[in-house]
Amino acid sequence: MGGLLPETGRPMLRRIRVRHVITTLDVGGAENHLLRLVSGFDPARFETRIAYLKGAGTLADAFRAAGAGVDYWPLAGPVDPVRLVQMAWRLAAERPDVVHTHLFKGDFHGGIAAWLAGVPAIISTKHNEDPELLHPVFGPLGRLVLALDGAVVAISRSVARHVLATSLPDRRKIRVIHYGIDPPGPEARPNGAFRREMDLAEGTPLVVLVGRLEPQKDIGTFLDAAARVRALRPDVRFAIVGRGAEEGRLRERARELGLEEAVRFAGFRPDAAAILGEADAVALTSRWEGFGLVLVEAMSRRRPVVATAVGPVPEVVGDAALLAPPGDPAAVADRLLAVLSDKRLAARLGQAGEARVRERFSADRMIAETVRLYVELLSKKGKRW
Repeated sequence: MGGLLPETGRPMLRRIRVRHVITTLDVGGAENHLLRLVSGFDPARFETRIAYLKGAGTLADAFRAAGAGVDYWPLAGPVDPVRLVQMAWRLAAERPDVVHTHLFKGDFHGGIAAWLAGVPAIISTKHNEDPELLHPVFGPLGRLVLALDGAVVAISRSVARHVLATSLPDRRKIRVIHYGIDPPGPEARPNGAFRREMDLAEGTPLVVLVGRLEPQKDIGTFLDAAARVRALRPDVRFAIVGRGAEEGRLRERARELGLEEAVRFAGFRPDAAAILGEADAVALTSRWEGFGLVLVEAMSRRRPVVATAVGPVPEVVGDAALLAPPGDPAAVADRLLAVLSDKRLAARLGQAGEARVRERFSADRMIAETVRLYVELLSKKGKRW
């Protein structure tokens, strides 16, 4: 294929073949990040294929629509040596220039298979502070893979520190490339659809939390904070957007707190980003985070944010949010009440958030930095592009 490579001005000999290996293609932060990354690759420069190892592949059609080939390479267990060898044979035949892995099972199987196949550039993106890296069995396996990688991408400085502290003695390998998003288009303007669905009277304050209903997100703290807010502001309503293993327990907790009429469990919503735009405040009460992409989505829509000060959250929000200690519903409630009661404060936070996203978290920047890393690693192997 023809064309010029902007980093060098030299003509390309052919497209760069990139194989991503990821644990699942179901809806989640890492999967959505990969979809945006792949969607931004110039098809004249890149030939992209995805392999996923478990799950329903909910996003597979979206990846195909973005121009990527999609393969399902199912695992028989958390560690599948037979599949790993099959993957190595497949990669040796396919001869990708880059194998880029995501999430622990994708990192382990994809990284070792790529090394066995002699792939020139092997990269792992760390999307979170992997608990597996502290596991007595999986930890050494994870460290082995990181030793084979040519580079490790951390989505935040917090994740980079975690990887360096637990698994990667060579800090020269690590690169911080923040998640990036596209600015909301005209279609993302709030149209009141979700508020009408909730049957909210005009002017009713709405607090939205978007996240998986799993222990990491600590939505129990959000519910306890909601009860405290309601004690002083009974007009406030709350929406929880997402699904997960804790949904039954959380619904029961809401009943115990007398929040049946005040809290809406909205389930998984493909329009979750648009729902953020209808909120008077967006909350995130996580115990830990790798990045907190929902915060960037909220800030891009000028929504004031209240979040727990864990991991990379202070790095992401800067002065564009009110922060509370994790597991402290009283502090979360105080911050929410401040935002809901002070329109000037809410407006200031919203404007600061939008500016921060525009300056630091654009999709174009994320894609360009990733492409530069690919070219750098291939150049070190004597590959010409």
